[in-house]
Amino acid sequence: KLEMVAVDDQADPKKAQATAQQLVDAGVVAVVGHFNSGVSIEASPVYAAKGIPQLSISTKPDYNSGKYPTTLRLVANDAVQARAIGSYAARYLHAERFGFIDDGTPYGTSLAGAAVAEVTKLNKKLVLRRSVDDKTTDFARIVEEIKGTKTQVLVSTLNAFQLEALIDQLNAAGLTDLTIMASDTAKTDALRASSVPPLGDAEVDEIGFMNDRVKIVKLHGGRVWADSVEGKGSTFHCLIPLGVSTRAA
Repeated sequence: KLEMVAVDDQADPKKAQATAQQLVDAGVVAVVGHFNSGVSIEASPVYAAKGIPQLSISTKPDYNSGKYPTTLRLVANDAVQARAIGSYAARYLHAERFGFIDDGTPYGTSLAGAAVAEVTKLNKKLVLRRSVDDKTTDFARIVEEIKGTKTQVLVSTLNAFQLEALIDQLNAAGLTDLTIMASDTAKTDALRASSVPPLGDAEVDEIGFMNDRVKIVKLHGGRVWADSVEGKGSTFHCLIPLGVSTRAA
């Protein structure tokens, strides 16, 4: 018999250990969680003390740094994602002048910072680096800086609603030839109503891939491809366009 026990940590690291203790007191044998890296890190010693495996999608490298044998990661960490973002931007977006903006959260800031390191390592010029909070929607000053620095590519870890606002303000300023590359913090559904072209409905194909990603790429002239090695598996690549023009990434 498998029984699920659910608790709400409210995405608050300060409540992590109390929430974790609730699960321990309930007699759980394993935990799938937590969603946020900060909460997962704070909760991990509680589970480790009782030998309870913790399986999380938290991406911050500190989460399973080896301190506790019970902390297990289900997805790649931020370092891997950041290298992919920076490398792809530098190698495939055909630009020399790069800007980066993040939402001020530990996740967004660290992701952008590591991507900056990758871009500069590949001899691209960093002309703009800004951090805002995760509620900002007034980007007037940053729009002026983008214009003044002649930024060609803007890499963003803003939330979807923030990116919508930024795109609208860039359009209003006439900056329609800028390429924006966004991280996973910008959700496709939320951007359907923004000033970028409509993205259509999501569909799932027979192998579970979200076809809306493929549609977005095709709408903007992008590419989707896979590198496969028999007996070892496949690596899938796609460029998801979230920019303000037909040249967007």
